[in-house]
Amino acid sequence: MASLRSLALLAALTALAAPARAADASSWDRGHHSQARLVGGGPVPGEAGRLAGIEIRLDPGYKTYWRNPGDAGLPPVFDWSASRNVRGVEVVWPAPRRLDDPGGVSYGYEDGVTLPLKVTPETPGKPVELGLSLHYGVCKEICIPAQANLRLPLAGDGAGAAPLLRAALERAPRRQAPNEGALAVVSASAAGGRIRVLARSPAGAQPQLFAEAPDGWYLGAVGAPVPASEGGANAAFEVEVLEKPKEAGGAVPLTFTLVAGPDAVETALSLDAGLLSR
Repeated sequence: MASLRSLALLAALTALAAPARAADASSWDRGHHSQARLVGGGPVPGEAGRLAGIEIRLDPGYKTYWRNPGDAGLPPVFDWSASRNVRGVEVVWPAPRRLDDPGGVSYGYEDGVTLPLKVTPETPGKPVELGLSLHYGVCKEICIPAQANLRLPLAGDGAGAAPLLRAALERAPRRQAPNEGALAVVSASAAGGRIRVLARSPAGAQPQLFAEAPDGWYLGAVGAPVPASEGGANAAFEVEVLEKPKEAGGAVPLTFTLVAGPDAVETALSLDAGLLSR
């Protein structure tokens, strides 16, 4: 998710841009109508961490999935246990697209995606090596699990992978408070197991909304918006609560990602669990 730190990373990657080199990437691991590799992006400015990425390429007509796959699909699963001198890996998710097919509505990417990574070393100053077992879904008419085993030392300046990672970071939603900017989630309310989300987007845009809830909660796919003119909003979305934990109570944290063309924002809001009941 884009942030002030992401903007600093973008600036650093712009300065590093150069032709791709073999040392900046692992070998490709071929899967079902797909292939995946790791790319290295160099040090994070002002921090001990390093930037890297997972690049997934898909055969024409195939898609893969976002962290929330929607009604159908398989979200990526990352196992970093084979890494060396790695305390943690933060995945940055480019904004997804709504993908409609006979199997339902899914959220993801067509043709491929690059997922930027912010890698924090266990011991700064010592060599860092990523070892990843990646499980991801690849879909055309049906969804097939794919798997890749990837390894890459993060030792170079990352100049060769800079353009790829910069483009992916630019597609990541920026975290934003409610009702700020030309593209914004204005507010959310709930009653009878349905959530109403007011949003604002530039004239002529075709915004898409993606809603996420904690584990145990299941939200329906968000449809097209209807016009609205409340509180600075010009569109309203409806989200159905399909299932919730039996003992749910109190404030429920929700994440709304609003996408309009190349721009995207992510806004966190909370609603009372009682209002989310049917």
